[in-house]
Parts: sequence; structure tokens; C-alpha cells
Amino acid sequence: MKVSKPPRMREEFRHIIMKLIILKALAKNKEYSYGILKYMGRIPLSEKVGCERNMKSTVYNIIASLEGDGMVRSMESKNRRKYYAITRKGREALKDADTVLIPIFRNLKSILERQ
Repeated sequence: MKVSKPPRMREEFRHIIMKLIILKALAKNKEYSYGILKYMGRIPLSEKVGCERNMKSTVYNIIASLEGDGMVRSMESKNRRKYYAITRKGREALKDADTVLIPIFRNLKSILERQ
């Protein structure tokens, strides 16, 4: 049986939302990947955007992407756990989401319904 892939735009939305959730998880304290997964599991929106599907591997991939973009940095602790911390660039992205993206999302339904 062939498994259908979700539309590309839905995947892009899901990744943006997951990136913001991960940055928010790191906004107060550094965290290791299991802690980020636990944080995401407590957010009801995670289920709605399909974050539960392949969550662990998706989160690792998104963390790697955020690290590559300079929004997150990793560090090893004495117990050899890899911790992640938000960078200045990551904090700026969260601020942009708050000032730009969230107002757009609030008005998205009316924007899409306009003719």
C-alpha cells in the first residue's frame, strides 16, 4: 500500500511552526533533545500540525537546521549529553514571529476569505 505524502505547503508550515516551538523551548534555558521533545508533547498545537508523526527524527532534523542557520548552538556537558541553546539570531526570529507572523496568522482566515 502506497503512503501518500502531505502537500508540500503543509510540510513547510509544519516545519515553521516546529522551529518556533523549539526556539520557544530554548528561550529560557538550554535544553537537551529529550527535554525539547517533552516540551513539544505538552503543546496541543503540536498534534494539529502533525508534529507527533515521526516526532523524534523530525525534531532532530529541525534542530540541525536551526543550528545550521545560526539560531541554535549545541554544547556537550560533562555527562556527554548534547545541550542546545538559543542564540541572538534565534531570539530575533522569535521576536519577528511575535511582531510579524502572529498578527498575520490572527488575520489569515479573513485574508483568505476575501474575494
